[in-house]
Amino acid sequence: MTILERVISSFQSLGGVANLKDIYEVYKSISTKEEISKTFDRSIQARIEENSEDSDAFKGNNIFKTLYGKGKGVWFLVESFQNLDEAKFVYEFKQKNLSIWKEISKKKLHSNDYVRNQIKIHRGERGIYRDISRTKKFSFTDGICQSVLDTGEKYDDVLTDTHLTYFYPDTIHKTRDIGEINSLKNCCNLNIPIFVVLGIGRDKSKKEIRLGYVQRFNDDQRSFLISFVKEETKHVIPIDDIIEVQNEDESKDQLFVNSRERKKRLSSSRGNNQPKFSSDVFNYYQNECAVCGIKYFLEAAHIVPVKDKGSDNKRNGLILCKNHHKGFDDNFFKINPSNYKIEIIKKNGSLLNINRNSLNQLKNKPGKIFLDWRYTKYKR
Repeated sequence: MTILERVISSFQSLGGVANLKDIYEVYKSISTKEEISKTFDRSIQARIEENSEDSDAFKGNNIFKTLYGKGKGVWFLVESFQNLDEAKFVYEFKQKNLSIWKEISKKKLHSNDYVRNQIKIHRGERGIYRDISRTKKFSFTDGICQSVLDTGEKYDDVLTDTHLTYFYPDTIHKTRDIGEINSLKNCCNLNIPIFVVLGIGRDKSKKEIRLGYVQRFNDDQRSFLISFVKEETKHVIPIDDIIEVQNEDESKDQLFVNSRERKKRLSSSRGNNQPKFSSDVFNYYQNECAVCGIKYFLEAAHIVPVKDKGSDNKRNGLILCKNHHKGFDDNFFKINPSNYKIEIIKKNGSLLNINRNSLNQLKNKPGKIFLDWRYTKYKR
Protein backbone atom coordinates (compact mmCIF):
# COMPACT_ATOMS: atom_id res chain seq x y z
CA MET A 1 0.00 0.00 0.00
CA THR A 2 1.47 3.36 -1.01
CA ILE A 3 1.74 6.43 1.19
CA LEU A 4 -0.91 8.17 -0.90
CA GLU A 5 -3.33 5.24 -0.53
CA ARG A 6 -2.90 5.29 3.25
CA VAL A 7 -3.44 9.05 3.30
CA ILE A 8 -6.69 8.66 1.34
CA SER A 9 -7.84 5.88 3.72
CA SER A 10 -7.04 8.14 6.67
CA PHE A 11 -9.22 10.90 5.24
CA GLN A 12 -12.04 8.45 4.51
CA SER A 13 -11.98 7.11 8.08
CA LEU A 14 -12.31 10.69 9.35
CA GLY A 15 -15.31 11.47 7.16
CA GLY A 16 -13.47 13.12 4.27
CA VAL A 17 -12.34 16.32 5.99
CA ALA A 18 -9.78 16.72 8.78
CA ASN A 19 -6.82 18.65 10.09
CA LEU A 20 -3.31 17.34 9.60
CA LYS A 21 -2.87 16.40 13.28
CA ASP A 22 -5.78 13.94 13.13
CA ILE A 23 -4.63 12.60 9.76
CA TYR A 24 -1.20 11.85 11.25
CA GLU A 25 -2.75 9.89 14.12
CA VAL A 26 -4.97 7.75 11.90
CA TYR A 27 -2.18 7.20 9.39
CA LYS A 28 -0.02 5.69 12.14
CA SER A 29 -2.80 3.23 13.02
CA ILE A 30 -2.86 1.77 9.50
CA SER A 31 0.90 1.63 9.06
CA THR A 32 3.56 -0.73 10.34
CA LYS A 33 6.47 0.49 12.44
CA GLU A 34 8.72 0.09 9.43
CA GLU A 35 6.47 2.40 7.41
CA ILE A 36 6.59 5.20 9.98
CA SER A 37 9.76 7.23 9.53
CA LYS A 38 10.84 10.17 11.67
CA THR A 39 9.59 12.49 8.95
CA PHE A 40 6.40 10.60 8.04
CA ASP A 41 4.32 13.73 8.67
CA ARG A 42 6.25 15.60 5.99
CA SER A 43 5.68 12.71 3.59
CA ILE A 44 1.93 12.88 4.23
CA GLN A 45 1.81 16.63 3.68
CA ALA A 46 3.89 16.27 0.53
CA ARG A 47 1.46 13.71 -0.94
CA ILE A 48 -1.49 15.95 -0.16
CA GLU A 49 0.10 19.02 -1.75
CA GLU A 50 1.29 17.06 -4.80
CA ASN A 51 -2.33 16.03 -5.38
CA SER A 52 -4.04 19.37 -4.85
CA GLU A 53 -4.55 22.17 -7.33
CA ASP A 54 -4.57 24.51 -4.33
CA SER A 55 -0.86 23.84 -3.84
CA ASP A 56 2.17 25.22 -5.66
CA ALA A 57 3.61 21.68 -5.54
CA PHE A 58 0.71 20.22 -7.56
CA LYS A 59 1.85 17.59 -10.04
CA GLY A 60 -0.57 14.67 -9.73
CA ASN A 61 -4.36 14.33 -9.56
CA ASN A 62 -6.66 16.82 -7.90
CA ILE A 63 -7.60 14.58 -4.94
CA PHE A 64 -7.46 17.08 -2.07
CA LYS A 65 -8.49 20.69 -1.50
CA THR A 66 -7.60 23.06 1.29
CA LEU A 67 -10.51 24.23 3.46
CA TYR A 68 -9.26 27.60 4.66
CA GLY A 69 -6.31 28.32 2.39
CA LYS A 70 -2.61 27.52 2.26
CA GLY A 71 -0.85 26.89 5.55
CA LYS A 72 -4.04 26.39 7.60
CA GLY A 73 -3.60 22.62 7.85
CA VAL A 74 -7.19 21.56 7.10
CA TRP A 75 -7.92 19.54 3.95
CA PHE A 76 -10.75 17.52 2.42
CA LEU A 77 -11.21 14.81 -0.18
CA VAL A 78 -12.71 16.30 -3.33
CA GLU A 79 -14.78 13.16 -4.00
CA SER A 80 -16.43 13.29 -0.56
CA PHE A 81 -18.29 16.59 -0.94
CA GLN A 82 -20.31 18.54 -3.47
CA ASN A 83 -18.24 21.67 -2.96
CA LEU A 84 -16.07 23.65 -0.57
CA ASP A 85 -19.02 25.05 1.39
CA GLU A 86 -20.36 21.56 2.15
CA ALA A 87 -16.97 20.38 3.42
CA LYS A 88 -16.63 23.53 5.53
CA PHE A 89 -20.11 23.05 7.01
CA VAL A 90 -19.27 19.49 8.08
CA TYR A 91 -15.87 20.37 9.54
CA GLU A 92 -17.24 23.30 11.53
CA PHE A 93 -20.17 21.20 12.77
CA LYS A 94 -17.65 18.69 14.12
CA GLN A 95 -15.52 21.38 15.74
CA LYS A 96 -18.53 22.98 17.43
CA ASN A 97 -19.59 19.66 18.97
CA LEU A 98 -16.04 19.02 20.18
CA SER A 99 -15.96 22.51 21.70
CA ILE A 100 -19.25 21.88 23.53
CA TRP A 101 -17.90 18.53 24.76
CA LYS A 102 -14.76 20.17 26.13
CA GLU A 103 -16.98 22.26 28.38
CA ILE A 104 -19.66 19.77 29.45
CA SER A 105 -17.25 16.86 30.04
CA LYS A 106 -15.95 18.64 33.16
CA LYS A 107 -19.10 17.47 34.94
CA LYS A 108 -20.61 13.99 34.70
CA LEU A 109 -24.28 14.72 35.40
CA HIS A 110 -26.40 17.58 34.09
CA SER A 111 -29.94 18.77 34.66
CA ASN A 112 -32.61 18.30 32.02
CA ASP A 113 -32.92 22.07 31.71
CA TYR A 114 -29.20 22.37 30.97
CA VAL A 115 -29.34 19.65 28.31
CA ARG A 116 -32.47 20.95 26.60
CA ASN A 117 -32.39 24.72 26.98
CA GLN A 118 -28.90 25.90 27.85
CA ILE A 119 -26.65 23.86 25.58
CA LYS A 120 -29.56 22.65 23.41
CA ILE A 121 -28.06 19.31 22.49
CA HIS A 122 -31.34 17.40 22.84
CA ARG A 123 -34.99 18.37 22.62
CA GLY A 124 -38.14 16.37 23.28
CA GLU A 125 -38.43 12.70 24.16
CA ARG A 126 -37.67 11.13 20.79
CA GLY A 127 -34.52 9.05 20.72
CA ILE A 128 -32.76 10.83 17.84
CA TYR A 129 -32.53 14.61 17.85
CA ARG A 130 -31.60 16.68 14.78
CA ASP A 131 -31.89 20.42 14.33
CA ILE A 132 -33.44 20.03 10.90
CA SER A 133 -33.66 23.77 10.18
CA ARG A 134 -29.91 24.17 10.76
CA THR A 135 -28.58 20.95 9.23
CA LYS A 136 -30.86 20.29 6.24
CA LYS A 137 -28.32 21.71 3.84
CA PHE A 138 -26.42 20.67 0.76
CA SER A 139 -26.83 16.90 0.21
CA PHE A 140 -28.00 16.25 3.78
CA THR A 141 -31.72 16.31 3.02
CA ASP A 142 -32.60 14.58 6.31
CA GLY A 143 -30.27 16.76 8.35
CA ILE A 144 -27.48 15.67 10.69
CA CYS A 145 -28.05 14.09 14.09
CA GLN A 146 -26.96 16.09 17.11
CA SER A 147 -27.68 13.57 19.87
CA VAL A 148 -29.40 10.34 20.83
CA LEU A 149 -31.35 9.71 24.00
CA ASP A 150 -31.10 6.31 25.65
CA THR A 151 -33.23 5.86 28.75
CA GLY A 152 -32.94 2.06 28.72
CA GLU A 153 -36.72 1.77 28.96
CA LYS A 154 -38.21 1.29 25.48
CA TYR A 155 -35.71 -0.45 23.22
CA ASP A 156 -33.25 -3.30 23.74
CA ASP A 157 -30.23 -1.01 23.44
CA VAL A 158 -27.06 -2.52 24.89
CA LEU A 159 -24.91 -0.10 26.88
CA THR A 160 -21.37 -0.66 28.19
CA ASP A 161 -18.58 1.66 29.28
CA THR A 162 -17.17 1.76 25.75
CA HIS A 163 -20.05 1.17 23.32
CA LEU A 164 -23.76 1.47 22.74
CA THR A 165 -25.83 -0.70 20.41
CA TYR A 166 -28.60 1.68 19.46
CA PHE A 167 -31.64 0.30 17.65
CA TYR A 168 -33.54 2.17 14.95
CA PRO A 169 -36.66 3.98 16.16
CA ASP A 170 -39.91 2.22 15.31
CA THR A 171 -42.91 4.46 15.97
CA ILE A 172 -46.18 5.34 14.28
CA HIS A 173 -44.38 8.26 12.63
CA LYS A 174 -42.64 6.16 9.96
CA THR A 175 -41.50 9.03 7.72
CA ARG A 176 -39.98 10.85 10.66
CA ASP A 177 -38.32 7.62 11.82
CA ILE A 178 -36.63 7.22 8.42
CA GLY A 179 -35.43 10.83 8.45
CA GLU A 180 -33.93 10.46 11.91
CA ILE A 181 -32.23 7.19 10.98
CA ASN A 182 -30.73 8.82 7.89
CA SER A 183 -29.48 11.77 9.95
CA LEU A 184 -27.60 9.35 12.19
CA LYS A 185 -26.25 7.48 9.15
CA ASN A 186 -24.90 10.84 7.96
CA CYS A 187 -22.95 11.09 11.22
CA CYS A 188 -21.46 7.67 10.53
CA ASN A 189 -20.45 8.45 6.95
CA LEU A 190 -19.00 11.85 7.89
CA ASN A 191 -17.49 10.75 11.21
CA ILE A 192 -19.33 13.47 13.13
CA PRO A 193 -19.20 13.31 16.95
CA ILE A 194 -22.62 13.13 18.60
CA PHE A 195 -23.85 13.42 22.15
CA VAL A 196 -25.32 10.37 23.86
CA VAL A 197 -27.75 11.39 26.59
CA LEU A 198 -28.33 8.67 29.17
CA GLY A 199 -31.13 8.41 31.69
CA ILE A 200 -30.08 7.93 35.32
CA GLY A 201 -32.31 5.26 36.81
CA ARG A 202 -35.37 6.71 38.46
CA ASP A 203 -33.98 10.23 38.65
CA LYS A 204 -35.76 11.92 35.72
CA SER A 205 -34.23 15.32 36.47
CA LYS A 206 -30.63 14.47 35.59
CA LYS A 207 -28.81 13.06 32.59
CA GLU A 208 -25.35 11.68 31.92
CA ILE A 209 -23.79 12.90 28.68
CA ARG A 210 -21.15 11.08 26.65
CA LEU A 211 -19.46 11.87 23.37
CA GLY A 212 -19.71 9.15 20.77
CA TYR A 213 -19.00 8.29 17.15
CA VAL A 214 -21.24 6.09 15.01
CA GLN A 215 -18.93 3.31 13.84
CA ARG A 216 -21.35 1.48 11.57
CA PHE A 217 -25.00 0.68 10.96
CA ASN A 218 -26.75 -2.57 10.03
CA ASP A 219 -30.06 -2.29 8.19
CA ASP A 220 -30.81 -6.01 8.64
CA GLN A 221 -30.40 -5.79 12.41
CA ARG A 222 -31.72 -2.20 12.41
CA SER A 223 -29.01 -1.03 14.72
CA PHE A 224 -26.12 1.42 15.08
CA LEU A 225 -22.84 0.82 16.89
CA ILE A 226 -21.68 3.90 18.78
CA SER A 227 -18.20 4.11 20.32
CA PHE A 228 -17.60 6.42 23.27
CA VAL A 229 -14.65 8.75 23.66
CA LYS A 230 -12.92 7.63 26.85
CA GLU A 231 -9.44 9.13 26.84
CA GLU A 232 -9.24 12.80 27.81
CA THR A 233 -6.49 13.42 25.28
CA LYS A 234 -8.33 11.63 22.47
CA HIS A 235 -11.31 13.43 20.95
CA VAL A 236 -11.54 11.76 17.54
CA ILE A 237 -12.46 8.14 16.87
CA PRO A 238 -12.11 7.23 13.18
CA ILE A 239 -14.47 4.88 11.37
CA ASP A 240 -12.88 1.57 12.34
CA ASP A 241 -14.15 -0.48 9.38
CA ILE A 242 -11.89 1.44 6.99
CA ILE A 243 -8.85 1.03 9.23
CA GLU A 244 -9.69 -2.65 9.84
CA VAL A 245 -9.55 -3.41 6.12
CA GLN A 246 -6.02 -2.03 5.94
CA ASN A 247 -4.88 -4.03 8.97
CA GLU A 248 -6.65 -7.30 8.13
CA ASP A 249 -4.30 -10.21 8.83
CA GLU A 250 -5.83 -13.45 10.09
CA SER A 251 -2.41 -14.86 10.96
CA LYS A 252 -2.22 -12.30 13.79
CA ASP A 253 -5.50 -13.39 15.41
CA GLN A 254 -5.20 -13.85 19.18
CA LEU A 255 -6.89 -16.87 20.70
CA PHE A 256 -7.44 -15.33 24.13
CA VAL A 257 -7.87 -11.83 25.53
CA ASN A 258 -4.76 -10.30 27.04
CA SER A 259 -4.47 -9.64 30.76
CA ARG A 260 -5.53 -6.00 30.42
CA GLU A 261 -8.72 -6.88 28.51
CA ARG A 262 -9.44 -9.70 30.96
CA LYS A 263 -9.14 -7.33 33.92
CA LYS A 264 -11.48 -4.87 32.20
CA ARG A 265 -14.08 -7.59 31.65
CA LEU A 266 -14.03 -8.55 35.31
CA SER A 267 -13.86 -5.06 36.80
CA SER A 268 -17.22 -3.81 35.58
CA SER A 269 -20.54 -5.28 34.58
CA ARG A 270 -20.61 -2.64 31.84
CA GLY A 271 -16.99 -3.07 30.85
CA ASN A 272 -17.57 -5.97 28.48
CA ASN A 273 -17.19 -5.61 24.75
CA GLN A 274 -20.43 -7.31 23.69
CA PRO A 275 -21.87 -4.46 21.55
CA LYS A 276 -18.64 -4.16 19.56
CA PHE A 277 -18.21 -7.94 19.27
CA SER A 278 -21.80 -8.44 18.17
CA SER A 279 -21.60 -5.64 15.61
CA ASP A 280 -18.31 -6.98 14.23
CA VAL A 281 -19.76 -10.48 13.86
CA PHE A 282 -22.94 -9.30 12.13
CA ASN A 283 -20.87 -7.11 9.84
CA TYR A 284 -18.52 -10.00 8.96
CA TYR A 285 -21.09 -12.71 8.19
CA GLN A 286 -24.43 -12.88 6.44
CA ASN A 287 -27.33 -11.95 8.69
CA GLU A 288 -28.66 -15.48 9.20
CA CYS A 289 -28.08 -18.44 11.48
CA ALA A 290 -24.96 -20.26 10.26
CA VAL A 291 -26.44 -23.73 10.84
CA CYS A 292 -30.10 -23.36 9.89
CA GLY A 293 -30.38 -20.20 7.78
CA ILE A 294 -33.15 -18.54 9.79
CA LYS A 295 -32.97 -14.72 9.70
CA TYR A 296 -34.75 -14.05 12.99
CA PHE A 297 -33.86 -14.19 16.70
CA LEU A 298 -30.15 -13.99 15.87
CA GLU A 299 -27.25 -13.61 18.28
CA ALA A 300 -23.48 -13.35 18.06
CA ALA A 301 -21.93 -16.45 19.66
CA HIS A 302 -18.32 -16.86 20.81
CA ILE A 303 -16.50 -19.96 19.54
CA VAL A 304 -13.92 -19.81 22.33
CA PRO A 305 -16.24 -18.75 25.18
CA VAL A 306 -15.78 -15.64 27.27
CA LYS A 307 -15.52 -17.84 30.38
CA ASP A 308 -12.43 -19.42 28.80
CA LYS A 309 -10.95 -15.97 28.07
CA GLY A 310 -11.95 -16.15 24.39
CA SER A 311 -11.15 -13.00 22.47
CA ASP A 312 -13.72 -10.66 20.95
CA ASN A 313 -12.26 -11.08 17.48
CA LYS A 314 -15.03 -11.32 14.88
CA ARG A 315 -13.51 -14.60 13.62
CA ASN A 316 -14.07 -16.00 17.11
CA GLY A 317 -17.77 -15.57 16.49
CA LEU A 318 -20.70 -17.04 14.62
CA ILE A 319 -24.22 -15.82 13.98
CA LEU A 320 -26.66 -18.31 15.47
CA CYS A 321 -30.37 -18.21 16.26
CA LYS A 322 -31.25 -18.35 19.95
CA ASN A 323 -31.95 -22.09 19.87
CA HIS A 324 -28.73 -23.04 18.12
CA HIS A 325 -26.71 -20.60 20.24
CA LYS A 326 -27.95 -22.46 23.31
CA GLY A 327 -27.23 -25.81 21.62
CA PHE A 328 -23.71 -24.67 20.71
CA ASP A 329 -23.02 -23.43 24.25
CA ASP A 330 -24.29 -26.72 25.67
CA ASN A 331 -22.06 -28.68 23.25
CA PHE A 332 -24.77 -30.48 21.31
CA PHE A 333 -22.74 -29.90 18.14
CA LYS A 334 -19.33 -28.73 17.04
CA ILE A 335 -17.58 -27.69 13.84
CA ASN A 336 -14.70 -29.59 12.27
CA PRO A 337 -11.94 -27.03 11.57
CA SER A 338 -10.50 -29.05 8.66
CA ASN A 339 -13.64 -29.00 6.50
CA TYR A 340 -16.19 -26.86 8.42
CA LYS A 341 -18.49 -29.90 8.78
CA ILE A 342 -21.14 -29.67 11.51
CA GLU A 343 -20.94 -32.69 13.83
CA ILE A 344 -23.67 -33.64 16.29
CA ILE A 345 -21.94 -34.73 19.51
CA LYS A 346 -24.77 -35.29 21.99
CA LYS A 347 -27.61 -37.76 22.11
CA ASN A 348 -30.85 -36.29 20.74
CA GLY A 349 -28.83 -33.53 19.07
CA SER A 350 -30.78 -34.21 15.89
CA LEU A 351 -33.79 -32.61 17.59
CA LEU A 352 -32.06 -29.25 17.15
CA ASN A 353 -33.19 -29.22 13.50
CA ILE A 354 -29.82 -28.25 12.10
CA ASN A 355 -30.48 -28.38 8.36
CA ARG A 356 -26.99 -27.57 7.10
CA ASN A 357 -24.12 -30.02 6.93
CA SER A 358 -21.33 -27.46 7.08
CA LEU A 359 -20.38 -23.77 7.15
CA ASN A 360 -19.08 -23.87 3.59
CA GLN A 361 -21.96 -21.70 2.41
CA LEU A 362 -20.51 -18.78 4.38
CA LYS A 363 -18.58 -16.27 2.30
CA ASN A 364 -16.45 -15.39 5.33
CA LYS A 365 -15.34 -18.22 7.59
CA PRO A 366 -14.53 -18.32 11.30
CA GLY A 367 -10.85 -18.38 12.29
CA LYS A 368 -9.18 -21.76 12.20
CA ILE A 369 -7.35 -21.27 15.51
CA PHE A 370 -10.68 -20.73 17.30
CA LEU A 371 -12.33 -23.76 15.71
CA ASP A 372 -9.24 -25.89 16.45
CA TRP A 373 -9.32 -24.95 20.12
CA ARG A 374 -13.03 -25.67 20.56
CA TYR A 375 -12.95 -28.89 18.54
CA THR A 376 -10.16 -30.24 20.72
CA LYS A 377 -11.50 -28.89 24.00
CA TYR A 378 -15.07 -30.08 23.71
CA LYS A 379 -14.80 -33.79 22.87
CA ARG A 380 -17.60 -36.32 22.84
